[in-house]
Amino acid sequence: MPNEQSGSAKGKTETNSQEGCPNSPAADKKDKKNYKQKTNDAKGFFQKVGDRFSHMGDKMKNNDSLKVFKDDHVIKLVNRKVEGALRVTDSGEIDCKGQKDVKDDKYLQFVVKNHGSNIVSLRSLTYAWEEKDKFLRVKEDGRLCCDGDGKSNDSKFRLHTNKQKYITLENYKYMYHHIAAASDGSLFSPKNATEKNEASQFTPELLGIHTQTSYGWKVQQI
Repeated sequence: MPNEQSGSAKGKTETNSQEGCPNSPAADKKDKKNYKQKTNDAKGFFQKVGDRFSHMGDKMKNNDSLKVFKDDHVIKLVNRKVEGALRVTDSGEIDCKGQKDVKDDKYLQFVVKNHGSNIVSLRSLTYAWEEKDKFLRVKEDGRLCCDGDGKSNDSKFRLHTNKQKYITLENYKYMYHHIAAASDGSLFSPKNATEKNEASQFTPELLGIHTQTSYGWKVQQI
């Protein structure tokens, strides 16, 4: 009986020793997993550093597409992938199913608030009589909504442009969160739209200037 206990203890010791052995299959698998995680972390770190340098460069860029984003300019954004305009419906739904050739549709119109350094906020004119709290913003859960104040970082967007002069809008608070369209014209949650590609690229079109008149605020076409 003592010998059986001794053998059992010995077997347990050998098993534990095997699991902890650096050259064992279990340890190799764990080491490879840790190495892969560290490698991915390193890649993520260097990517973020590179992207932050890119952001610094974006602050200095200026072209015809970026010039559209001036204070009180009323613009329309047509998605490159689906060729539909970004819109906000009466119920607050946001998609890229607007007709790209229409100019006088309030659901497609956004008033620009420029914060400098190619950082902007966009207020929907779907709610034409609302003076605030109708800016596009990214919520904590990563979704896009239209109840921002235009001042907080979650309702600001960093403008990026490429050689073809397409614009991407990356949330200022949440890095790698872009406004992007799915194939059916619906929107991805910005948290799931981490790439700058056709789905997140837009052509901006200047429609007019948001102007106060004796009859109230109007879009003065230009």
